[in-house]
Amino acid sequence: MKLPQQDAEKRKKFIIVLLVISIADYLLPLIMSLWLYLIFIPIAAFCGYMIYRFYLDYREFADAKKLCDCVIEKEIKKIGDIAKILGWSSAKTRKTTDFCFKKGYLDGFFLMGDELKKAIDGKGGEMTCENAVKSPRKCNHCGAVSEYPQKGVAICRYCGNIIDKQ
Repeated sequence: MKLPQQDAEKRKKFIIVLLVISIADYLLPLIMSLWLYLIFIPIAAFCGYMIYRFYLDYREFADAKKLCDCVIEKEIKKIGDIAKILGWSSAKTRKTTDFCFKKGYLDGFFLMGDELKKAIDGKGGEMTCENAVKSPRKCNHCGAVSEYPQKGVAICRYCGNIIDKQ
């Protein structure tokens, strides 16, 4: 018995569709997994980088807290002594001190040589906002202009360097 021509064509098309579906069923997971890898590898790399950055920020903050505790609570002012107590190198201690000045954690202190000193007013007392007459001064290091006490030593809020009197 011979199939009619239309049924033979329908059967061929049906077999071709089944063949394409079976090949696609085999190849599609490979293709999709490749696309998933291509999509998720950059996302995973970005997430890994962000975790690394958060870790570095946390470590800088933790180091700054340790240094500020030494300076403010234990009143240790020399960089070498702070480095010995914390078990750091003097370079790391200097770097952390600069970070603390930039973030404003050591307000009222300035670095003179290898020693941290408190900013004082002309009368020998500690510099506070209440007893200081302020005027705009420009930092010689970063160029920032802000109001600082006229008397005593002023420390730049932005870069932590000592501002010379005008």
